[in-house]
Amino acid sequence: FASHPGVLLTSPLSETWTEMFNLPPWSSNLSSLLTPQYAIAVLRSKLWPGLFAYSCGEKFENIYIGWGLKYIGEVYSPPIPPLPQKEYPSGSEIRVPGSNYGGRAAKLRLRETKAQELNSANLRRLEYPILTNTLAARW
Repeated sequence: FASHPGVLLTSPLSETWTEMFNLPPWSSNLSSLLTPQYAIAVLRSKLWPGLFAYSCGEKFENIYIGWGLKYIGEVYSPPIPPLPQKEYPSGSEIRVPGSNYGGRAAKLRLRETKAQELNSANLRRLEYPILTNTLAARW
């Protein structure tokens, strides 16, 4: 294997990254100051927001929950997406010659109109059930 020019896996955290923005690359905290004998030591990376290392005795773990972006000194906000494009206009020049799209569309509109009329009649009957039942009983 060729020697890797990067940082060795066994190197201490203090030598891993240099200080940036005049801040140390890691901050350390205890999970609880009330019961230090049961506290968990937590290291938080300032170079990679969302990277944590924690330890309790000889047990330790690392976790990363973030966007995969290094700290750049300012808040990251993604660029605004472009406006949606307009639909392509469909005119008579787009239709296939010899097809009857116009007839189908007219039949579909007629069917939709009849369905709307039927729905509105049913709604009217539901809105005034007492009046409808009374009139039906008289006739």
